[in-house]
Amino acid sequence: MVVRNDGVVLGAHCNCTAGLGESCSHVSAVLFSIWQHNNGRNEAIAVTSKKCKWATPSEDSVKKVEYQQGKDIIFNNSQQYKKGQSSKGHSAPPAFPPLTAAEQAQLYNTLSQCRTQEEQIIKPVVLSVVKEYAASYVPKAVMLDLPEPLTNLYDKQAR
Repeated sequence: MVVRNDGVVLGAHCNCTAGLGESCSHVSAVLFSIWQHNNGRNEAIAVTSKKCKWATPSEDSVKKVEYQQGKDIIFNNSQQYKKGQSSKGHSAPPAFPPLTAAEQAQLYNTLSQCRTQEEQIIKPVVLSVVKEYAASYVPKAVMLDLPEPLTNLYDKQAR
């Protein structure tokens, strides 16, 4: 660092790997610590080393807190709430009736016939948990065409 007597920094450079690319923060960290020391903020114990000094809420204020579900909590600031512009989180999604068995079967059948524009087969992952379609989702490594193991051919009575 090159500094004038009055404290003006004329230039600074760091020899670390990032500093060679002029992108490290070591110089700024040193300058900040010098500034902090000169402004009388050099405490022996860092704030993060001390016990928390937050004001603890009174028992009365804690008793007044009513626990609510997230959907019922108003997240706007108090000024908007007082003006009547409050919104309670996200609105509930519209309710849809459950699919009938025939509608489900039709949906699964339609999904199983999905193709790309190039007519390549697409395998929607939801069908991997549907019993009628799950067989096509077994990995090829599991479906090796190997001969029956010799241990299966063993017969105790053939001694």
